[in-house]
Amino acid sequence: MKKRVLLVDDVPSVVRAIQRRISDEFDVELAYSGAAALETMEIASFDVVMTDLDMPKMTGWELIERASGRWPETAFVVLTGNIALREQEEKYRTAICGLLRKPCTVDTIKKAIRKACGMASDDNSASETLTA
Repeated sequence: MKKRVLLVDDVPSVVRAIQRRISDEFDVELAYSGAAALETMEIASFDVVMTDLDMPKMTGWELIERASGRWPETAFVVLTGNIALREQEEKYRTAICGLLRKPCTVDTIKKAIRKACGMASDDNSASETLTA
């Protein structure tokens, strides 16, 4: 059975591009805001939530803060283009299983999800840079 992953980003082309490239290995659903992610999590369970940080109305950090208390069995991975993360990263270090900076390869994304799920990583995968 495939692990369930919720991808959250306010840029639909980003999450759709990731979905196309990882759906061979994971069961992937999409949300385009933090609020939509919480609604989706109310009706379905996920092994991993991968979220962007810089989203309007509810940031990725706010999503993680709200969701991690309600769904402690869910792992969180951050995928962001924000390079000024030090202070926030330290605050949320215990709540997240991985932090990836855009751009990154699809292989890197898959490895981060596998790690968050506690799955073995396949280091022989081909690297493909993610482009939306």
